[in-house]
Amino acid sequence: MPRPATAKTVGLDGLLSHVTLALSGLLFVSPWLLDYLGLGIAAWTPWISAIVIAIFSLAATIHFAEWEEWIALVGGVWLLVAPWALQFAYFGGATVAFTGVGAFIVWISVSDLWAVIRLRRNKARTS
Repeated sequence: MPRPATAKTVGLDGLLSHVTLALSGLLFVSPWLLDYLGLGIAAWTPWISAIVIAIFSLAATIHFAEWEEWIALVGGVWLLVAPWALQFAYFGGATVAFTGVGAFIVWISVSDLWAVIRLRRNKARTS
Protein backbone atom coordinates (compact mmCIF):
# COMPACT_ATOMS: atom_id res chain seq x y z
CA MET A 1 0.00 0.00 0.00
CA PRO A 2 1.47 3.39 -0.96
CA ARG A 3 2.21 5.75 1.87
CA PRO A 4 0.52 9.16 1.82
CA ALA A 5 2.41 12.10 0.38
CA THR A 6 3.93 14.53 2.83
CA ALA A 7 5.09 18.09 2.48
CA LYS A 8 8.62 16.73 2.03
CA THR A 9 7.69 14.73 -1.07
CA VAL A 10 5.24 17.13 -2.71
CA GLY A 11 5.16 20.87 -3.28
CA LEU A 12 8.79 21.98 -2.82
CA ASP A 13 8.84 21.16 0.89
CA GLY A 14 5.49 22.79 1.45
CA LEU A 15 6.67 26.12 0.02
CA LEU A 16 3.54 26.52 -2.06
CA SER A 17 1.35 25.96 0.99
CA HIS A 18 3.27 28.73 2.75
CA VAL A 19 2.70 31.00 -0.24
CA THR A 20 -1.03 30.22 -0.10
CA LEU A 21 -1.00 31.06 3.59
CA ALA A 22 0.69 34.39 2.84
CA LEU A 23 -1.84 35.11 0.09
CA SER A 24 -4.68 34.52 2.52
CA GLY A 25 -3.08 37.10 4.82
CA LEU A 26 -2.85 39.54 1.93
CA LEU A 27 -6.51 38.92 1.11
CA PHE A 28 -7.43 39.52 4.76
CA VAL A 29 -5.84 42.98 4.78
CA SER A 30 -6.93 43.89 1.24
CA PRO A 31 -9.98 45.93 2.35
CA TRP A 32 -7.60 48.30 4.15
CA LEU A 33 -4.89 48.24 1.49
CA LEU A 34 -7.24 48.82 -1.44
CA ASP A 35 -9.67 51.08 0.41
CA TYR A 36 -12.92 49.14 0.20
CA LEU A 37 -13.44 48.68 3.92
CA GLY A 38 -16.81 50.46 3.98
CA LEU A 39 -18.37 48.50 1.13
CA GLY A 40 -20.33 45.91 3.12
CA ILE A 41 -20.21 42.45 1.62
CA ALA A 42 -17.12 43.33 -0.42
CA ALA A 43 -15.29 44.09 2.83
CA TRP A 44 -16.24 41.15 5.05
CA THR A 45 -16.12 38.44 2.37
CA PRO A 46 -12.30 38.54 2.16
CA TRP A 47 -12.03 38.12 5.92
CA ILE A 48 -14.14 34.96 5.95
CA SER A 49 -12.53 33.59 2.78
CA ALA A 50 -9.02 34.35 4.04
CA ILE A 51 -9.62 32.63 7.38
CA VAL A 52 -10.97 29.47 5.71
CA ILE A 53 -8.10 29.35 3.21
CA ALA A 54 -5.54 30.05 5.95
CA ILE A 55 -6.81 27.17 8.09
CA PHE A 56 -6.40 24.66 5.28
CA SER A 57 -3.09 26.15 4.14
CA LEU A 58 -1.75 25.91 7.66
CA ALA A 59 -2.87 22.29 7.83
CA ALA A 60 -1.11 21.62 4.53
CA THR A 61 2.14 23.15 5.81
CA ILE A 62 2.07 20.83 8.81
CA HIS A 63 1.24 17.65 6.90
CA PHE A 64 0.41 17.46 3.22
CA ALA A 65 -2.84 15.76 2.28
CA GLU A 66 -4.36 15.76 -1.17
CA TRP A 67 -7.83 16.73 0.07
CA GLU A 68 -6.43 19.99 1.47
CA GLU A 69 -5.26 20.95 -2.01
CA TRP A 70 -8.70 20.19 -3.44
CA ILE A 71 -10.26 22.49 -0.84
CA ALA A 72 -7.72 25.20 -1.65
CA LEU A 73 -8.58 24.79 -5.34
CA VAL A 74 -12.28 25.23 -4.59
CA GLY A 75 -11.43 28.25 -2.42
CA GLY A 76 -9.40 29.77 -5.24
CA VAL A 77 -12.20 29.26 -7.73
CA TRP A 78 -14.59 30.82 -5.20
CA LEU A 79 -12.35 33.87 -5.01
CA LEU A 80 -12.38 34.16 -8.80
CA VAL A 81 -16.19 34.14 -9.04
CA ALA A 82 -17.12 35.84 -5.74
CA PRO A 83 -17.15 39.43 -7.05
CA TRP A 84 -19.79 38.48 -9.60
CA ALA A 85 -21.65 35.92 -7.46
CA LEU A 86 -21.97 38.41 -4.59
CA GLN A 87 -22.46 41.39 -6.92
CA PHE A 88 -19.54 43.56 -5.91
CA ALA A 89 -17.57 43.30 -9.17
CA TYR A 90 -18.02 47.02 -9.73
CA PHE A 91 -15.75 47.73 -6.73
CA GLY A 92 -12.42 47.73 -8.57
CA GLY A 93 -10.15 47.15 -5.59
CA ALA A 94 -12.17 44.24 -4.27
CA THR A 95 -12.34 42.60 -7.68
CA VAL A 96 -8.59 42.97 -8.18
CA ALA A 97 -7.88 41.48 -4.74
CA PHE A 98 -10.22 38.53 -5.20
CA THR A 99 -9.27 37.63 -8.76
CA GLY A 100 -5.54 38.17 -8.19
CA VAL A 101 -5.33 36.08 -5.02
CA GLY A 102 -7.80 33.54 -6.42
CA ALA A 103 -5.77 33.02 -9.58
CA PHE A 104 -2.58 32.45 -7.60
CA ILE A 105 -4.29 30.00 -5.24
CA VAL A 106 -5.79 28.07 -8.16
CA TRP A 107 -2.34 27.90 -9.79
CA ILE A 108 -0.69 26.72 -6.56
CA SER A 109 -3.37 24.08 -5.90
CA VAL A 110 -3.21 22.74 -9.44
CA SER A 111 0.61 22.62 -9.20
CA ASP A 112 0.48 20.62 -5.96
CA LEU A 113 -2.21 18.30 -7.29
CA TRP A 114 -0.24 17.79 -10.49
CA ALA A 115 2.81 16.86 -8.40
CA VAL A 116 0.74 14.29 -6.50
CA ILE A 117 -0.54 12.77 -9.73
CA ARG A 118 2.98 12.58 -11.19
CA LEU A 119 4.28 11.03 -7.96
CA ARG A 120 1.55 8.38 -8.08
CA ARG A 121 2.28 7.59 -11.73
CA ASN A 122 6.00 7.28 -11.07
CA LYS A 123 5.41 4.99 -8.10
CA ALA A 124 2.98 2.87 -10.13
CA ARG A 125 5.57 2.48 -12.89
CA THR A 126 8.31 1.44 -10.49
CA SER A 127 6.15 -0.99 -8.52
